[in-house]
Amino acid sequence: MSATVFAAYDAATGNPRPGLLPVFSVYRSISGPRTPPLIRDLGGGLYDFTPTSADVTAGTGWVITLNPALPAAVVPPYASGGVGYDQFLGLYNAGGVPTAGLTAAIASYRSAVGAPVVPVPAVLDLGGGLYAFSPTAADRALDVQYEGATVAPGIPARWYGSVNDFTGPPPAFIGVTLLELRTRCKQESDNAGQSFITDSEWDTMIRASYQELYGLIVSAFGNDYFTQSPASGFTITTDGVNEMFALPNDLFKLLAVDIQVTAPNYWVALKPFQMAERNTFGFLGSMIPMAGQTIRLLYVPRATLPYADADVIDGVNGWEEYIVVDVCIKALGKEEADVTLLDKRKRDLLERLQGEITNRDAGSPACVADVQRRRGRSMRYRLNGNQLWLRGNGMPAWGPDGAGNDYGDGGYW
Repeated sequence: MSATVFAAYDAATGNPRPGLLPVFSVYRSISGPRTPPLIRDLGGGLYDFTPTSADVTAGTGWVITLNPALPAAVVPPYASGGVGYDQFLGLYNAGGVPTAGLTAAIASYRSAVGAPVVPVPAVLDLGGGLYAFSPTAADRALDVQYEGATVAPGIPARWYGSVNDFTGPPPAFIGVTLLELRTRCKQESDNAGQSFITDSEWDTMIRASYQELYGLIVSAFGNDYFTQSPASGFTITTDGVNEMFALPNDLFKLLAVDIQVTAPNYWVALKPFQMAERNTFGFLGSMIPMAGQTIRLLYVPRATLPYADADVIDGVNGWEEYIVVDVCIKALGKEEADVTLLDKRKRDLLERLQGEITNRDAGSPACVADVQRRRGRSMRYRLNGNQLWLRGNGMPAWGPDGAGNDYGDGGYW
C-alpha cells in the first residue's frame, strides 16, 4: 500500500511548516475504530502515513489535526480522506472545525451513461466530522458518479466524486457482476434504455451463455480451471453393506476417485471398471467394499449461476466477452436483426479460447504418464446415474505382501 501524503503551511506567512506533530482525531471504518498508523515528518512541510492492507480491505477513513497545539496557526488546519471502496468525506462547521451531527445526503447518483441508479446509499455520521457511504458492487460496475449536499452550517456545501475513486491496491479477484454483463450486453446490441427485452430475459440469456462458456473451459484437455482442491474433495465412507453411494449434488465432471490408505494424507487412486467387468474381480467371492474405508471424489462442480445483480462470474482472462457476444446474437436474433458480424466475433473468440485454455500450464504441457506402476486394486468404481458404484471385496483395496513390503509384483491385489 502506498503512503498518503499531506502538507502544512504557516497561516501567517504561507510558508511550509515542518516540525508539527499531526494526530488522527478519527481513524476508523464504517463498522468501528481501527489502529492508526504512524504519521511521519518528511521535512519541508510534508507529512505522510501508510494505511495497512487490512485498512484498505475494511475501508478506512480519517480526520487529521495538523497542529493540535493551535490548529488555526496552520493551513489547512485539518485533513480528511479514506482508502478502500467505501467513500469517506470530512465535513466542517462554519468555523472550519470537523463537526459531527451535520446533515448530508447524496443529491444525484447516476451511472457513467447518465441513468439514475437506485437505491441511493445513505450518508452515515461516523463521528468527529467523518462521514461515509457504501456503494454496492453493482454501483461500482456501473461506474456511478455522485454529487451531494451538506445542510448549512456544514461545509463544504456541495461535494462530488465517483464510486470507483478507489484508493489502495485492488483485490486479488474482482470478476464481473451480472449487472455489468447485462449493461454490456445492452450496449453492444444497441438496446440500452430500451424495453423490448426485459432484464429478466437478459439475465436468462446471460446464464445460458455462461453455462456454454463454462462447459468450453471445463472440457479443455488437461486444464482443470474450476476443480476442487484435494482438501475440499467430497468423501464417502463405506459401510460394508452397500456398493452404491450418492454423488455430490453439484457434480459436473468427475476427475478422480481415491481411497485413503493411512490417515490423514495417504491416498491411492482407484481405477474405473467397464460394465462387462463388473463380476470379474474381487477376493473370496465378495464384491461389497469393506466397511470404514474413506473414498474421496475430485471433480469439477457445476457452474454457480448469477441471479442477483452483484453476483460475480469469473471470466478468468476476459473470456466473459464470449458471454456478451453470444447473448447479443440471441437478442438481435429475437429482433430478426443481422448478426453476421457478431457470428464472426464469436468464431474468433472460440479460436482465442481454444488457444488460451488448452495449455494452462505452459511450462509442463499434458502428457501420458504411468502413475499406477505395479500396484493393482481389488476395489474399482463406475458412475451409475447419480450414484458412484464401488465393486470390490471385503479386504482393503490394496495391501503389502506377506513380508510387509510395500512393493513387488503380487504384493497387491
